[in-house]
Amino acid sequence: VDAKILPEKPAADAPAQPDYDQVRRCIEWLRKHAVTTEGLFRVSGSAQDNLNFAAKLVAHKLDIEAYGPDKLSPHTVTTGLKVYLREKTL
Repeated sequence: VDAKILPEKPAADAPAQPDYDQVRRCIEWLRKHAVTTEGLFRVSGSAQDNLNFAAKLVAHKLDIEAYGPDKLSPHTVTTGLKVYLREKTL
């Protein structure tokens, strides 16, 4: 997934749009740390980690750059990102 395909800013009148900067940072983190991970968007991370990660994304309190692949599972990032986008686009 190319982060450049996301619009720079969502439309001003668009309700419940995702924070594209957060989405872009997650995609860049995945490109840097997990591009060769098998089953990246198919395998889920641990349930508790997924909930914590998605909650931080929704609250705009995630500094993903502070985590390396030894501290954060790429599967947690992809699962949290899918949950976040699903919630923000319903």
